[in-house]
Amino acid sequence: MTRKFPFKSSDWVLLALFVLSLCGILLPRLMHIAAGAAFLAIALVHTRTKLPVRGRLPLMRQAGLAAAAILALLLAGVLVTGVCLTLQAYGLRTPAPNADWRFWHIVLSLGTFCALFIHVLTQASRCMEGWRLYGAAGGAFVALITALFGIPYADRWLRHVEIDAAAAIAGPAVPARGRTLVVYFSRSGNTADLSKVDAVSGASFMKDRKSGRLLGNAELLALMAQSATGAELAQVRVSVPYPPEYTDTVRIAARELRDGRPPEILESGLTGARYDNVILVFPLWWGTVPRAVESFFEKTGIKPARLLPVVTHGSGGAGESVKALAKLLPDAHISRPLTVYSSSVPHAREELRQHLARELN
Repeated sequence: MTRKFPFKSSDWVLLALFVLSLCGILLPRLMHIAAGAAFLAIALVHTRTKLPVRGRLPLMRQAGLAAAAILALLLAGVLVTGVCLTLQAYGLRTPAPNADWRFWHIVLSLGTFCALFIHVLTQASRCMEGWRLYGAAGGAFVALITALFGIPYADRWLRHVEIDAAAAIAGPAVPARGRTLVVYFSRSGNTADLSKVDAVSGASFMKDRKSGRLLGNAELLALMAQSATGAELAQVRVSVPYPPEYTDTVRIAARELRDGRPPEILESGLTGARYDNVILVFPLWWGTVPRAVESFFEKTGIKPARLLPVVTHGSGGAGESVKALAKLLPDAHISRPLTVYSSSVPHAREELRQHLARELN
């Protein structure tokens, strides 16, 4: 006897809308908002038609209901973060202006995908068995893993990043004792032809929507630090710029580490200068400090009493950078590094201010 297939047309519509919403990073903003709103509305109706449930239920049915309950909570989080993200995108006030709503929206969306994965499998088990069920479970598992790893990757590399740089940089000041210098190394200012680079890669560049200028993640953080402390600002610039293609830059950075030869840098005018504090902002390259930073300290001879590392990264945190800096500047007191995930950089001003307030005083 063939068991009735438990999925209805509304289930397939829900699944299609959810997948469309997950692909929202590749869609126009309004299309993503519309797909997400439609999904949440139909999901609410869908959940209401399944309740109430009475009596003792089989284990798989209980698991399905538990997944559905978790799914409902996650959907509520997706709704809240989605609304805040939309308000933030259109320059309107949000409950927490400095929060990275996009990050939490993606995290909750991925959690929703996991709960949906369990919910769908428990439903499928009611009409499938044997190799069909295992095949469906395997396919769903592959889709789950693809989403968990693919969506953050796509968000990081394929997202067009536009910011209001002036608004991101402005904020309260931090009193700093002694003479302070902000030094940063960024792909901006170290790339051969910025006209060949767009602001698609959130890992490296973002575009100021007012001026149209491309800024690097480390550059924006350095400008935030300068705004907060009133310190002098210096950029580490290599003599031979890196190519605009990110993969080529990565390959050259690997060669610099492997060969042990740091690149030549341009004159900064800071040779022999003395500073009490140096706030050093840089991206994590191959798990450590870019070799150009080493060239900067060797060429200028700057030996600060206190070094405050600020690291932008895609997943590696500070990596081995503190060890490398301790070897480079053995007499400096190296503070606990502040690590900022690439997509969180535009909203990191307050976190950076609090960090500097702790470390500089």
